[in-house]
Amino acid sequence: MQQSNVQRPIWTNPHRQQRLMWFFLAGLAIIFAIPDVHNRLLQAIYPTPLWAELSRGVPTASLIIAAGCFLAALLTGSRLAKQRSSLGLIKSAFQTTARQAVDFLHDILANIRRTNTSTQKSRSAFTQAAAIGLVTIAGLGLRLIYINAPMRYDEAYTVNEYVDQSWFFVARYTDPNNHVLHTLAVKVFTTLFGLQEAAIRMPALIAGCLTIPAVWLVARMTFRLDGVFAACLIAVWPYHIFYSVNARGYSLLTLLCLLMLALCSQQSRGPTKRIGLFALLGGLANLTMPTAILPIAGVIAFATIYHGRADWTLKKSFYHFAIPVSLAIAGTTIVLYLPVIGASNGIASIAGNQFVKPIGFQGFLVGLPVHISDSISAIFRDVPFICISFFLLILVFCFALSIRLKFEPFQASVCCFGLLVGSSLLILFVKRVLPFERTWLFLVPLLAIVFEAALTMLLRLHSEFVRIFVRLWAVAAVTILLMVNASYQPIWRWTETGYFPEARRCAEFLFEYQVARSQVVAGVPVGPPLDFYFRKLAGRQLIVRPVELPRYFVIDRRTQEPSERLLEQRAVLLSTGAAEILVENTH
Repeated sequence: MQQSNVQRPIWTNPHRQQRLMWFFLAGLAIIFAIPDVHNRLLQAIYPTPLWAELSRGVPTASLIIAAGCFLAALLTGSRLAKQRSSLGLIKSAFQTTARQAVDFLHDILANIRRTNTSTQKSRSAFTQAAAIGLVTIAGLGLRLIYINAPMRYDEAYTVNEYVDQSWFFVARYTDPNNHVLHTLAVKVFTTLFGLQEAAIRMPALIAGCLTIPAVWLVARMTFRLDGVFAACLIAVWPYHIFYSVNARGYSLLTLLCLLMLALCSQQSRGPTKRIGLFALLGGLANLTMPTAILPIAGVIAFATIYHGRADWTLKKSFYHFAIPVSLAIAGTTIVLYLPVIGASNGIASIAGNQFVKPIGFQGFLVGLPVHISDSISAIFRDVPFICISFFLLILVFCFALSIRLKFEPFQASVCCFGLLVGSSLLILFVKRVLPFERTWLFLVPLLAIVFEAALTMLLRLHSEFVRIFVRLWAVAAVTILLMVNASYQPIWRWTETGYFPEARRCAEFLFEYQVARSQVVAGVPVGPPLDFYFRKLAGRQLIVRPVELPRYFVIDRRTQEPSERLLEQRAVLLSTGAAEILVENTH
C-alpha cells in the first residue's frame, strides 16, 4: 500500500506536544519578565501597591528570565541528546552522574587495597586507613585550636550580608565575598546550630580536613605514590590550616579540585568515562567562586596530556575529552548559577565587580612579579627556614637527577603543577587581573605531592646513606611543622582577611552603654566584626560608618585627656582598654 506523503501536524506527536508546551511556557516567562506586564497582571488579580514594591526589592524579572532561559536550554538539550522528553534528559543526567560517582568510589577502594610499586612496600587496607586516619585526626586537632577565634573582617562581612539574612540573600552575588556554595553550607550549619563561630567555620573545617585524605588519594591514584608524606604536609602546613578555619570557600575549592585530579587517573580507561562527574565537580567549584576557572583549566590541561601519554593521541584526547568536558562544565555552571543570576539581577555583579576589572597590560606586567613574590611568601609563611631549605635542596637535586633517571611520578607531578600555574597565569594575562594571594591555595596540595615524588625518587637510589638521610629529614620536617603549629601557634598573629581581635569586647562595651545604632565611627577592618558581635548581644544591626579623615582626635574615657593620633588601617575609635573607640556626640 502506498503511504501518504501528507505530513502529519506536529501537534499530533505527543513528544512534540511536550516540547511545544515547554517553548510556550518559556516564551510566556520571558514576556511576563517585563515589569510593566507582570505588574499590570498582578494588579488586575489583586490590586495592591505591594506588587510594584516587590518588583523593585526582589528582582522578579531576573528570576523569571532565568527560569525561561533554563526551560529553553533544557528543551534544546533534550533535542540534541535525542531524549523523548525534557524530563528524560534530567533523569538521564542524574543517573549517569550517580553511576559514575559509584564507579569512582569503587576505584578509590581498589586503589587503597593495591600494593604501592613506587616504594616496593605492601600495606594492608587497614594499615593504610589507620595511618591516614591518625594524620587526619592530628590535622583536625591543629585546626580546632582556632575554631572559636574572633571573627575576621571577610568572615563577618559574609555572615552579616548573606548568612544572617533570609535564604534569598544566600544567592545574591553583590560582591566577591559571597562564595555561594560555601555560604549555602554556612547557612545550613548556622540554622541548625546557631550563629556561633564554630558553626560558621564548620564547612571550611570539614573541607580542610577532608583535603588530607584527598591528597593521599590523588597521590596514589593519579601519581602512583604512597601519599602519606603529602598528607602529613597538608595536615601541618600553616597556610592550609589558616584557611581551613577561615569561613571562606578556599578550602572547599581546594577539595573539589583535588577530586577532579583524582578523576584524571580513571580517564585513560576510555573516552568520556567520567565527564558527568567532572562537570558536576567543576560546576560546584565555579559556584564556590568564579576564580575556580584557574585550577579547572589546569586540571583539564593535565588530563588532556594524561590521555595523550596513555592510550590516546593528544589530538584524540583534545577532541574527545578536553572540548566535551569544558562544554559540560560550562553548561553545569550556567545551570547552577541561574538562581544566582536571578537573585543578583543579572551577571553584572558577577562578571564586573571591582576585583576582576582589567588593569591594563603594563600594570599587569609590572605587578605580576610582585604578586608572585607575595604569593610565595604567603604560602610559605611561618614555615621554618630549615624546612624550606630541605625542600628546595631535594627539588634541585631531583631536577638534576631526572636528566638521566626517568621517574614517572616525579615528572607527572611537576608537569601537573606547572600546567596549573601556567594555565592560571595565561588566563590572568588574558583577563589582565591580579587576584588575591590566597587564590593560589589550591597549589599547596600539589606542592606537597611534588615534594613526596622527589623524596620517593631519592629513595630509589642505591645509596643507603641517601635513603637514611632522606627519611630522617622527612620525619624531621613534619615534626618541626607540627611542633611550630601546636606550641607557637603563629596563626593567632596573622592579619589576612582583616583581623580585629578586640571586636567582642568593643561590642560588649557598646551594648553596655546602650550606644545608638548610628553612633559608631570605625575604619577597616573593624566594622563587620563589631557589627557581628553587637548583633549577637543586642539582636539588632549596628551601623558602623567608615573613617575617611587622615587624622582624628580621640577622647580617652578614662583620663578625659585629648590625644592626637594618625589614622591606621586597623584603628578603632573609643577606649575599652584593648582598643579605642570614639562615640560621636550627636548634639
